[in-house]
Amino acid sequence: LNQNPIVALAEPGTSSWGRGGYGAPWTGRLTARWWRPLHETHRIVRRATFRAEHRTGAAGAALDRAIVELLLLQSSDWLFMLNEGGKPARYAHQRLLEHGEAARYFSRMAENPSLASREQAARARHNRPFMRHLDRGLLRRAAMAE
Repeated sequence: LNQNPIVALAEPGTSSWGRGGYGAPWTGRLTARWWRPLHETHRIVRRATFRAEHRTGAAGAALDRAIVELLLLQSSDWLFMLNEGGKPARYAHQRLLEHGEAARYFSRMAENPSLASREQAARARHNRPFMRHLDRGLLRRAAMAE
């Protein structure tokens, strides 16, 4: 600063997604009711990850699926779509419910291996084919990060 005392200050503008100048699609009244459930589901999956980090088999598959469902739950698209009304809002509402329920369900399976069967492991892998390409260790470490 002694050599260059004049420093230009910049204030980034809100993107086109930031309706109202402050990100209303994510922080407005239509999305407010979702923040507690989102944070609670994050805590549940994070706890399961700490408790079951090294699990393999059905419980390991359940843990991986819980993490992926949490990531899908946290997608900003759902909250944005709630503001669109009509079919997009109904679809987003349903997806938020489904991903939250699945994240909690698979977290319970991961923490309690006796609940995890081969059939449930298959369900954990079903309908998420991209999971086979994920680095399990990286996924689990990311879930444990604050």
